[in-house]
Amino acid sequence: MMSWQGTLASKTIRWLAGIIVLLVGCLLFILVTASGLRFTLMTVPKLWGQHITIQRVTGSFYRGFSLQDVRLENRHMLLYSKKIIWQWAKRTHAPYHFEVQLIDLGHIIYQRKVDVDAPARPPVKPPTSLHIPFHWRIDQIRFAGIKNLKEQRILSHGAMFALDYYHEHYTLTLHYLDLMSYRYRGTVVLSAKAPLDLRGKIDICDVYFPARCYGSVRISHNFVQPNIDIYIKHKKMLVKGNMWFAPYAPIPTQKLLRANIHAQHVNPHQFVVSWPKADLSFDGNLQATNVHHTNQLAGVFRLINGIPAYYEAHGLPLSQLEIHFLINENGSFQLINGELETIKNGYMKAKGEIDPDGKLYLIVNMRLGFIHFMNAPIDNVYEGMGVLTGTYRNPVLELSANSKWHSLQLKATLAIRSRLLKIKKMVVYRHGKGFKGSGIFHLQDHRYSLDLALEGHNFDPQLLSPSYPQGAINGTINVKGNLYENTHVDMDINHSSISGHPFYAKGFIDLSSSKLHLVNLRCHVGDNTLLLRGRLQDQHDRLLIQMYMLDLQQLGFGFSGSAMAKGYIEGTLLHPLVELEGEFHQVRIPKVLSLDDLNFNLTVTQALNSPLKVRIQGRGLHWKDVLVNRIDTEINGTRASHNGYIQIHSKQMALFAQAQGGFDQQRQWRGQLQKLVFSGPLDLQLQSKVSVFASKNSLHMGESRWRFTGGQMYLNHFDWHKKEGISTKGNVSGLHLAVLRQLVHLESLPFEENIILQGNWDFSYKNDASGYIHFTREAGDLFFSTRKTALGLHQFDWDTQLLGKNIHSQLIIKTRFINVLLNLVIGQHWGRSLSALPLKGQLQFRANSIESFKYLLPVDKDVQGQVYGDANIGGTVAAPTLHGKIIGDNIQYRDYSYALYLRNGTLRSRLQDQRWIIDELSFHDKKGSILISGSLGRLGKNDHADLDVNFNHYLLINQPNRQFVISGQAKLFFESNTPMLLQGNLTLDRGFYQNLKDKVPQPSDDVHIIGEQQQFAQENKKVIPLIADLNLNLNRALVLTLHDINLRLGGQVQIKTSSKQDVRLHGKVVAVEGQYRAYGQNLRVEQGSLVFDGTSSILDAPLHLIAKRYQSPVGAGIDVTGSLREPHVRLIADSAMSDREKLSWLILGRESKGEDDERALTLTMVLWAAQKFNKKTGLLLDNIALSSNEKYDTTTGEKSASQPVVTLGKQLSRHLYMGYEVGVQGGSQAIRLIYSISQALSVFTRLGKNSGQVGLKYHHRFD
Repeated sequence: MMSWQGTLASKTIRWLAGIIVLLVGCLLFILVTASGLRFTLMTVPKLWGQHITIQRVTGSFYRGFSLQDVRLENRHMLLYSKKIIWQWAKRTHAPYHFEVQLIDLGHIIYQRKVDVDAPARPPVKPPTSLHIPFHWRIDQIRFAGIKNLKEQRILSHGAMFALDYYHEHYTLTLHYLDLMSYRYRGTVVLSAKAPLDLRGKIDICDVYFPARCYGSVRISHNFVQPNIDIYIKHKKMLVKGNMWFAPYAPIPTQKLLRANIHAQHVNPHQFVVSWPKADLSFDGNLQATNVHHTNQLAGVFRLINGIPAYYEAHGLPLSQLEIHFLINENGSFQLINGELETIKNGYMKAKGEIDPDGKLYLIVNMRLGFIHFMNAPIDNVYEGMGVLTGTYRNPVLELSANSKWHSLQLKATLAIRSRLLKIKKMVVYRHGKGFKGSGIFHLQDHRYSLDLALEGHNFDPQLLSPSYPQGAINGTINVKGNLYENTHVDMDINHSSISGHPFYAKGFIDLSSSKLHLVNLRCHVGDNTLLLRGRLQDQHDRLLIQMYMLDLQQLGFGFSGSAMAKGYIEGTLLHPLVELEGEFHQVRIPKVLSLDDLNFNLTVTQALNSPLKVRIQGRGLHWKDVLVNRIDTEINGTRASHNGYIQIHSKQMALFAQAQGGFDQQRQWRGQLQKLVFSGPLDLQLQSKVSVFASKNSLHMGESRWRFTGGQMYLNHFDWHKKEGISTKGNVSGLHLAVLRQLVHLESLPFEENIILQGNWDFSYKNDASGYIHFTREAGDLFFSTRKTALGLHQFDWDTQLLGKNIHSQLIIKTRFINVLLNLVIGQHWGRSLSALPLKGQLQFRANSIESFKYLLPVDKDVQGQVYGDANIGGTVAAPTLHGKIIGDNIQYRDYSYALYLRNGTLRSRLQDQRWIIDELSFHDKKGSILISGSLGRLGKNDHADLDVNFNHYLLINQPNRQFVISGQAKLFFESNTPMLLQGNLTLDRGFYQNLKDKVPQPSDDVHIIGEQQQFAQENKKVIPLIADLNLNLNRALVLTLHDINLRLGGQVQIKTSSKQDVRLHGKVVAVEGQYRAYGQNLRVEQGSLVFDGTSSILDAPLHLIAKRYQSPVGAGIDVTGSLREPHVRLIADSAMSDREKLSWLILGRESKGEDDERALTLTMVLWAAQKFNKKTGLLLDNIALSSNEKYDTTTGEKSASQPVVTLGKQLSRHLYMGYEVGVQGGSQAIRLIYSISQALSVFTRLGKNSGQVGLKYHHRFD
């Protein structure tokens, strides 16, 4: 018994040992062999419905491995990667149990698959724990990009992240994810213990400048119900939203608890270049609800497009969209109401339902036409109703609509998966006239195949557009094929008319992109006939052409003129042989072609010794943007030997060329260019005959001499070959730099020049370029355009070396003001667009004195200082980038017009890509400073400026009659095609303004601006419009001194401008203290204000001021209203009294007593009035006096009592004086005229109210 049991135990042990050995062997096979790894990777995924294929496996799971050509496919998607790498860490860092150094997924190709038969997935219970009994870490997971295979679109340009599990926490560290022009980076942490807390933040940054971030995505709550908040602010774009999920909920409508989004100024083109340009602002809200114990998602979405545009302009014609909907518990989608508006007031309104199986039932009301989506010539709008049924994968549309010209009935189906559009019925009619059709459009693989049948019944083209000719067309047209390969058109039209003329067309056309397989077409419209018969497939085929268009106006469409041609074409479309003659007269095809006259006779045959004859004469040719006044071409001889000329004259250029040569059996032309004269933007003239060899893929020109825009060019040779590139050698002298500027479209520069260059070259530009190009200054200089001041150019050297894959260029410019050194390397690739070639280099410049740059500014501006820069160049030829610095010291800026003076300036700035970033531009005086920072340059395709200006007790303006010390902040913002925006809040720390002339502030008296208006009349037209919004706090710190006023002012003023209006002021300025001089008295200002309402200037703003005599017991004073320019003065007092008494208290400080007081009051009033009169009229009276008037009685010899008289006088000329006398007491008045005959002798006359005197006065001194 024991023996039997021992034997059984022994067998069991051996059996278990064998199983263990087998398992260990299998495990070793899987872990340490490439075959085991392949078996595992291709077998295990099948357990979960994944199918994987691997072309090659290298390494093992234990040591690390790489996979070649990996393809993973399931019912929902396909993934492919050329290479995948798995590398273990060389040593595991504590406290981790194992560590992967790298998982590289390479370039991933992705394709989504639609599985309509996929069973519904059963609900998954939420986990309560994600605990793992060991710690692990993956240092780096990365991929180089993801591409959508079906759409051939890049979804992502790459990503790199790390993943680890430690102390019950999973941590995802996203180093970067490049997606749609943005870079995402951040960290997400998940707890492995209940309740599975989840938190994280992902920053959204610029993909090219990762340090510049625009927003973030925040993740919170827990793994079972994650909450996501998003915020993005980039330029004008703002996006913010919140989403709260429940992914493990058993019912689909419970998987989303809440979602809302708000966005402003979103441009889809900014994310994907192929998407349209738009300015979208939208709001959306989706909320879980429970109605009658039924779970639903209720949603609303509103969208506005600020810049709707047509599709052909790469725009979005949608202007507004609003939808209200419900998603029911069973998964059905209920559209409660949907409204869409387009350009030109097109709209669509819809409501209906989509059930869980995808079945549709939507009712659509519409007012739409081609003009609502594209800039189409057919101004036809349909209004009607349609019903959309079927499924969302195969919708069926039945539509009935009317336009102002016809009615439309349509029934069509669209197979989404196969991209097949079937038009079962289409009827366009009016009053029983129209056409009907049916057909199929197959959009698969962009081939656009079609099979279309149309049948007309008295169809009038004006049913489509009133611009079309009136007619009645009967017949059929059938089109089969596709738009890019073979197309067959069959037509049979008879018993028809166009524009009242008989119309007949019968035949067919069968063609492809390079061959005309067969054509047999005859067409008649009135007096116009066209006959085409034959084929052009090979060299023995012939196409007969007979065209007699005697009156093109009969065709309608705005055509006019006549066109006749007859003959034939042999061979193929690519290599035709022609025998054709014709003439065209006064041909007009609107928006396409206009032609006064054209006569041609063409004979081109295959045999080398057969005649070759080309004769073309024409005038008044206007095609698209090309206008040719006259063309004359003639070629005579045979294909093997012929000569000819071409002469073209237009408004922009003239060309004459003459050549002699012939073709060989390989269709290559060898000969001699005898003359060539080209005048226009470039003047070019051949001065010696040159041998030429030309074929389809090559061109060779031999030794020749040319006159080139006033210079001389010697060309050793020029060779071009389609595959081998360009090879040339030569030299030039007397070349004007302006010509090169025109060639590269660099004509708008802040300076003028008359530089003449000389140079030479010898290079081959192909896959491996070699050779050199060298230009140097021969004569001339640079001039600032504003003042015509020479820059003092004494060195200009441009040297280029072509070395293999790179082009090395060096440019040295030295002037008396600035020196520039440019070293540039262009990475060339033959056949690649020049604009796309990469750049690398360095730019250095130094200006020891920038005083010369004042010539770029208006004449009353000045600048001083030193500036130097150093930058590295990158990017491409079309979009170069700069990275470096610009430094400036001892900078000063002075504006004499407004007494603005910035001094002791320092500049510290950087060049970054196409932007100039100013870290610090500061100016300092003894007590204050100005600091400017921000950026200028280009963002995307737009010029851009964003500057912050900080004032700190800075003496901004300092003149004898005005000083202003400013503090505060301002912001200057600008983008292309928009006005400049200036905003800020400023405080006046100290200021005074003095103007004893009572005039509007002007430039200082010592400033003389010569010819300013004439010189800058044109420049002012280019000034960028400014919109300003500045708040100025006077801070009780402004002292204003005018002729009679001395005030300290406070208050708030808002300074505004717009692009179409001058400066406008808003606010109220109050007088804190001050004096007002009136009637010879300095009165104390008790209250005063200026009110600005945006419509008045400073001197015309409403004024109210009360000023009183110091310590006046009756409060005598004045009340001033009106404006500073037109003040109105009224006498005031605290108690009631006459103006005479108020005046006495104001001037004398007491009541008037006796004649002396009256006389003094009168004199004061007259003198004050005279001063005002002088000031108002500008007459400047020479005599203002109070005297006595004594009358002499000639009969008695007695003098009358003296009377006080006020005299006002003006010296009108050197000899003539006029005076006006007023008696103070009696009110007598008189005019006195005195004419001085000599210094001693004068004649006078005095004319009064009741008397007159004439006398002679002689004056002599006896001393």
